[in-house]
Amino acid sequence: MLYQMTPTSAFRAAIAAQLPSEAAVERLLGHMSAQEWQEVGSVFAARLPEFEVVVAVPGAQELAWAVARARGVPVLDGPWTGEPGALALILTPQLRQGEAERSAALAARAQGLCVEVVAAAVERTSLGGRHLLGQVGIRVRAALQLADAPWGLLFERRTPDRWSAAS
Repeated sequence: MLYQMTPTSAFRAAIAAQLPSEAAVERLLGHMSAQEWQEVGSVFAARLPEFEVVVAVPGAQELAWAVARARGVPVLDGPWTGEPGALALILTPQLRQGEAERSAALAARAQGLCVEVVAAAVERTSLGGRHLLGQVGIRVRAALQLADAPWGLLFERRTPDRWSAAS
């Protein structure tokens, strides 16, 4: 049975405690310990399609190590020297507009790596990152999705399956 994050998971509860404040969510994600990232790392290790190396955008190093340890694959630090053609997973703590993630993916591709998926601990669905990455053939997988509302952030309800193949 695959590990699935539940509404009572520690990560979801920690994010929920920060809502609706965008600044509080950002502070939490910026100060999580390696142990706190382990839950998200376990979800990604269990649920993501195959990959051979992990690439972290700035701020995602602890998450990258958690995923890499769970899957038994290396984390590549730039400049990337992975095996040409290796499947690389790009990790980010929070997907917003997607520019940093797209830059990391294109740099990895320029080094000969194959990038098909960006995984985000939190996806801000209102900010267009998924669309931007989709334009360069990259799918997005998110542990949690947050939507912007006039009063702040809330858990996304419009897209119930963060793992669907149609992203």
